Amino acid sequence: MAMTKKKWSVSALAVEFGMDRRTVAKRLEGVPPSGKERGSAVWNLSDAAAALTGTSGPAKPGNSAPPVPPGFERLTGLSALDQIATFAMMEMARRAPAQAAVLAVAAGADVQTAYALRKAMIVAIVGEVVNVSGLCLMQPLADNPGADLFDLDGFDQCDWQALAAGTGEVVDLDAWDRRATECFAG
Repeated sequence: MAMTKKKWSVSALAVEFGMDRRTVAKRLEGVPPSGKERGSAVWNLSDAAAALTGTSGPAKPGNSAPPVPPGFERLTGLSALDQIATFAMMEMARRAPAQAAVLAVAAGADVQTAYALRKAMIVAIVGEVVNVSGLCLMQPLADNPGADLFDLDGFDQCDWQALAAGTGEVVDLDAWDRRATECFAG
């Protein structure tokens, strides 16, 4: 027996996903229907699910799709698995350097050292994302390790004033930049 994809109307999708019919129609704007049945547009479930939930899994009744996080638009055109895995790595990479700096100060490092650590971790963690992507054949970095995937200004910042206030240090970002460059330059 041959398996065929079932086509879903807006009403059927609303029932299945526990959503208002108008919400379903709004979220499907821009998703091309896979055909028409009885004069109405219908979609394959695999095409509609991503637009309705913002994830690859089923929606829970009453939940709305999360907003598209910054940077995710750079992954358009990739497979869903590559989008999710690459975005997860990008988000961890974006957050980790600032977290490491805060933890360094908590462990007793001076804030100037934590500042240099954050800057060095950005370089190191971007390199690791590229390496892991290559090992896992994840796109777009597997075929193009030089892809401009990260917005370097998009990495989490630290509240250097608050950290320095806790240690009694004076914040001098220019001097800290020079020291970080000296410490980690090639």
